[in-house]
Amino acid sequence: MKYNIRKLQGILQKTRKSGKKIALCHGCFDGLHDGHIKLFQKAKNKADMVIVGIENDEYVRTIKGSNRPFYGLCDRIEAVVKTGLVDYVFVIPKGNSRIYKKLYLDLKPDCLVTAVDEIFRKKKKDAMSANIKLILIKEKDYHSRNKIHKGK
Repeated sequence: MKYNIRKLQGILQKTRKSGKKIALCHGCFDGLHDGHIKLFQKAKNKADMVIVGIENDEYVRTIKGSNRPFYGLCDRIEAVVKTGLVDYVFVIPKGNSRIYKKLYLDLKPDCLVTAVDEIFRKKKKDAMSANIKLILIKEKDYHSRNKIHKGK
């Protein structure tokens, strides 16, 4: 279930050749909640295969604060896999928003399913330049920061 990007590229190439659609989601997934499940469900409804990139612990600390992640990388991978909604999981290398365009070009998914978050404009620009359809989850109440601040 957990793959490196090179191996995943080969799998995705075969999937594309068979005419199946591929959806990509990526994020921290630190404390899996309803918003994450809705994200994966939407991806599953839009494509035959769902691949999920998970940010490494160092990057999560950088963008969410020194007390994060709440759950280590292995636990976050396991939680995403256990949803039963994703086909493949990989760790995003280097962990910074500058690599998303390269990631989109390397994996060539049909669509990127994403929430509107603090780096949405960057993801949108990179997806457009990689010719990837953008599918939005607009429910801001599902963002993890809102869950933590509101105590939900």
